Amino acid sequence: MTFLFDRLCFPRGGSAPSAIEETNSLIKSVSNEIARITSQKQYFEGFSDGPDSEQTPPSVLSFGIARGVGEPLNHDSAKALALEIKRVILANEPRLLAPQVFFKPSKAFGGRLAFQVAGQLRLGDALVRYNEHLAVTGAEFRS
Repeated sequence: MTFLFDRLCFPRGGSAPSAIEETNSLIKSVSNEIARITSQKQYFEGFSDGPDSEQTPPSVLSFGIARGVGEPLNHDSAKALALEIKRVILANEPRLLAPQVFFKPSKAFGGRLAFQVAGQLRLGDALVRYNEHLAVTGAEFRS
């Protein structure tokens, strides 16, 4: 006998997804969200700047990144963009725990420069390692 809750959670009549399918689904979902966040230019940058701007919690006005992925980068601007990406991940993607963002050549993009986003994801009681590469030219991810 199939209970209502089981039919709502697994509408195809199949069984529960395997742990690998759940992990892959979570990683893909987080990657899509990070791609969405980093592809958005922050149009209201500095809008709420004032004496308490450091203590002001993030709002929808500060969604996205101030610098554009795809802009020409040198070492200093790449470092600043990596910090900016980490800041928006911390503010907008709570599923990624202890995020780290690095800027370096990536084999996934044919040796071109990319951002490596790493951290951990909570899946039930377990922690799953997250490590994906974000293209410098846009919001394309590769493992």
